Amino acid sequence: MTTLSYKARKGNTLDVLPELYAYITRNEVTEPQYLCGFKVHPREFTNVVEQLASQTGQCHGKVVFHIILAFDPIKDADKTLEQVYTVGRKVCRELAQFCEWRFIGVMDLHLDTTPAHIHYLFSNIDRETGRRFSPDRKDLAHIKRNINDVLIENGFSSIKLFEPHHRERLD
Repeated sequence: MTTLSYKARKGNTLDVLPELYAYITRNEVTEPQYLCGFKVHPREFTNVVEQLASQTGQCHGKVVFHIILAFDPIKDADKTLEQVYTVGRKVCRELAQFCEWRFIGVMDLHLDTTPAHIHYLFSNIDRETGRRFSPDRKDLAHIKRNINDVLIENGFSSIKLFEPHHRERLD
């Protein structure tokens, strides 16, 4: 089963943004062609997020989301790097579409697992309004369901959507 996880950090993520970016783009686990930006050049991501946070007064708390998409090591073991990268970009577009394309992000494919896995960093500051994106549980359930559809349509294993006691949040 594929997993989609949100890595929560306590404190101000702006303080650790360069460290997070360095972690997902480190040379020993990825290659340059797998780094991709959404609404931003990937090498400018940290500077743009820092500028956006400063301009909007959003310099405290969570200014980025760190999301990991890890594929099933048995069911998806036959997937090529190009297939993983392609579905990763489609998932990224799904994340961006949910937020109406108003947030910038980067993704990078990590090659240190089989199959490879993907790290995403998304700013949660709306470029138009300066307000933060704070998804509730219903939003997260909707996002997860749409990402699951993308994975299945592209021949990947599904993600565990919900525990039985979470189903009422969908309605």
